[in-house]
Amino acid sequence: MIDLFKITLSEAWYDQTNYLQDDRKQLQINELEEKLSYIKELLFSRQLEPADFRDMKTE
Repeated sequence: MIDLFKITLSEAWYDQTNYLQDDRKQLQINELEEKLSYIKELLFSRQLEPADFRDMKTE
C-alpha cells in the first residue's frame, strides 16, 4: 500500500509541477533569442566580425 501511495504522490507532484519546467524552458529560449538578436544587430552594424558572429551563434 505504501508503494502505491508513493507512486500516486509522485505522479500527482509531476502533474502539478510540469508546467513550471515548461515555463523555465521557454524563458531560456527567450533569453537565447534575445542574445541572438543582439549579436545580429552588432553584425549588421559592422561592430562584429562575421567569424565572431558564427562563434557566438554556435554557442
